[in-house]
Amino acid sequence: MKKNKGVTLVSLVVVILILFILSSVTIQVGIRVYNEAKVENYVSRLKVIQAKVDNLAEETDDVSSYGFIKLTDAQGIDSEAFQIFNSIIQDPNKYNITEGSSWNNALDSVIDNYYYFSPKDLEKKLGLKNQDMTVAINFKTRNVISKSSLKMDDKFYHRQYDVARGSSLVENSNTVENPIETTMAKKVIPANYGDKVNYTANGVSDWKIFYNDGANVYIIAGDYVPVEKLPTALTGMNASGNYTVCWNSVPSFQSGWSAYKDNFLMTAYTLNDSYDNSKCVSTLLNSDNWSVFSSGKSQENHITGGVAIGSPTLEMWVASWNAKGYSTLYCNNTSDYGYFIGTSSEPTTSDQFVTNEYVMNSGFSDALYFPHTNKVDNCNGYWLASTSSWWHTHLMYIFYDAHISGRRSYQDTGFAVRPVVRLNANVKGVKISDSWILNE
Repeated sequence: MKKNKGVTLVSLVVVILILFILSSVTIQVGIRVYNEAKVENYVSRLKVIQAKVDNLAEETDDVSSYGFIKLTDAQGIDSEAFQIFNSIIQDPNKYNITEGSSWNNALDSVIDNYYYFSPKDLEKKLGLKNQDMTVAINFKTRNVISKSSLKMDDKFYHRQYDVARGSSLVENSNTVENPIETTMAKKVIPANYGDKVNYTANGVSDWKIFYNDGANVYIIAGDYVPVEKLPTALTGMNASGNYTVCWNSVPSFQSGWSAYKDNFLMTAYTLNDSYDNSKCVSTLLNSDNWSVFSSGKSQENHITGGVAIGSPTLEMWVASWNAKGYSTLYCNNTSDYGYFIGTSSEPTTSDQFVTNEYVMNSGFSDALYFPHTNKVDNCNGYWLASTSSWWHTHLMYIFYDAHISGRRSYQDTGFAVRPVVRLNANVKGVKISDSWILNE
């Protein structure tokens, strides 16, 4: 008899059954991986916020002077978010929160203890970029509640701690780092701009926090630096007083200016070696000239590996100013010669001079930006490491009476400099009393 070599009905059924089982397993694995990723993403975003809150709370539990918005302040708060937060705070059990699970009824159930942060607030007031969460924060207990929830096992969670407690997929990492072992970049927020820093370099011991780009913290000389401490021979600058310096003659263009231009926010304009003002600014931006300030000491701790320039760039000055919440300034437009400065986006010609009234009504009293509000030893202010759109011989500068302008040439004898140091990314710090102590 001839054998049947075809596929039998039984074998076909077996194959289909195996394929069905495999597809079911694949789908289940896919769902599990998706859920794990969803949980990890939610928790990781909250971890970033939590870390910033923990670090700030190490310094103080009273943030009333930081300019944060109270949750009970109806102005500027999303009404839907308020209703969600209020419901969670008033009835935590409904949201899988129980007394003792990182929840203190005496403090966490008081709505007046919470501050409101939209994604924009997180960036502007806590220095946290690319955060798409709206949260309520109790700095007294370090409690962070998210407006958005994560659903797991038919339960909704609004806090990192509760997700970790309710899931075996996520390790509970709601711990506080040793403040002296935490990098400055993780701790400093715009409210800290202007804080004193215990740092001494080349005999200059007055330094303040100026800016944080998320990776590095930048500090600035708290006052005009005396000319005897400046690298005048390397920059071609001439002393015209105890603090004032200028260029009696145009220096050679220094190519080293571009090494750290992006770090110091010199991004909107490229120096032109044909223009006199670019040649002068290149000496301010060339970090090799200012290396005497890039390494120093904080108490007995040696702080090395930093990078310094002669004065802040206009872009960094404006970024620091705006981050502190003062009246918004713009420098996002340039001419062939340099920058415009104004009170509206993409300022042009007539706007490179900001009126006194505009600045005086904002942050004029902040010594971080205006260390003096009158002439000191014939010094009218300080140069910025940026060229001006006004003319090919002009630089940007800060004038003591609230001028932020570019109408003076490189030969003007009335301006000082304030070096800026980019601290190494691994520099750690803790605020003790009124000053930050640094360590590596």
